Amino acid sequence: MKKRTLYLLRHGSADVAGPNGDIERPLKSKGKADIEYLSEVLIKQGISWDLSFCSNALRANSTFQIIDKVIPEATSIINDCLYGSSADEVMLLLQSQKDSVCSILLVGHNPCLQSLGLILAASGGEKYARFAKNFPPGSFLSLDLSINKWSEISPRVGYINHLLVPGDF
Repeated sequence: MKKRTLYLLRHGSADVAGPNGDIERPLKSKGKADIEYLSEVLIKQGISWDLSFCSNALRANSTFQIIDKVIPEATSIINDCLYGSSADEVMLLLQSQKDSVCSILLVGHNPCLQSLGLILAASGGEKYARFAKNFPPGSFLSLDLSINKWSEISPRVGYINHLLVPGDF
């Protein structure tokens, strides 16, 4: 069985919506700093991915531009599905991925990412309880998946490995 890993990254903290609406909200200075530091933590821990999907919203894309230095050679795709989508829609995206891909990073928004994580993760434990309570901007979740191929992704196949929240790192 090839190990499959899913990483969820909620965009960094962002400004309020301006005249261009929610999709054009930029990151705050704190949001940029949190993601810069998270990048350093991920590099030190040797965390990597093969493929990344990023929301088309400015704050998610800005987050991705910072985090991309962790694995610049990974394939990256901007995907409209990650803005305003449901966890079920993102599950379909994941189920359609090639079996040669072992790890995927999703850079997006709540409530979608938190809902997806709660669907996929086996319940129980301190990390699960913390994640269920709050997944604030700039947070990162790593799920080890007990599947052979992405088409098998379904509820409760994941185990939380890392939960990194700004303020913790």
